[in-house]
Amino acid sequence: MKLQFENIIPAFLAHNSSLESEVWGRDHNFQQGEKIIISAGSGKGKSTLLAYLFGMRNSYSGKVLFDDTDIQQYSLKEWSGLRRDKISLVFQELRLFEDMSVKENMELKLKHSPSHVFNDAMTMLSRLGVESFIDKPCRNLSFGQRQRVAIVRGLLQPFEWLLMDEPFSHLDDENATLCLQLINEVAEKNGAGYIITCLGPGQFPLTSTASFNRTLQL
Repeated sequence: MKLQFENIIPAFLAHNSSLESEVWGRDHNFQQGEKIIISAGSGKGKSTLLAYLFGMRNSYSGKVLFDDTDIQQYSLKEWSGLRRDKISLVFQELRLFEDMSVKENMELKLKHSPSHVFNDAMTMLSRLGVESFIDKPCRNLSFGQRQRVAIVRGLLQPFEWLLMDEPFSHLDDENATLCLQLINEVAEKNGAGYIITCLGPGQFPLTSTASFNRTLQL
């Protein structure tokens, strides 16, 4: 699925006549399979941008297009299909079910996304070092541990684009590297692309930055 930005400007920046952004107010064409970093300081609209791409907000001028279709034309039913089959999102606030165990969170995801089985989830959790927490309520995990659980959940569905909002913010380089390796493997298997937002490229393992197709400053 091709992704296009045409002069997107959020409503909260509508009266800003001096935008210094490589995203807002610019035109971009992203091909499926591209790996993209979008960095910016807090409050610059990283989460807002991903909310636009996931159809959660539409408070902007300009256009976002999937395969040449303006996403504001999609019905709720069409968005439901896109979120099931083509777009996966790892939220900055994670949105795990905190009172449910890691296992229950995985099972709930798999119930609505039968393209994977529970063994796939266990393999991914093990690779990210959180398999031993499988029976613990998510609220009992550290934020970094929950981030890894949320990343696995985001990978347990078909997608052509994976959107991740500061997914490594509480991870050290070693764990961020493990996550990025897994993300790359699953994305390549799906023939998919991804967009990762961050406060700056320093949040990524230094050896990984060269593997991205584009790095943009919001």
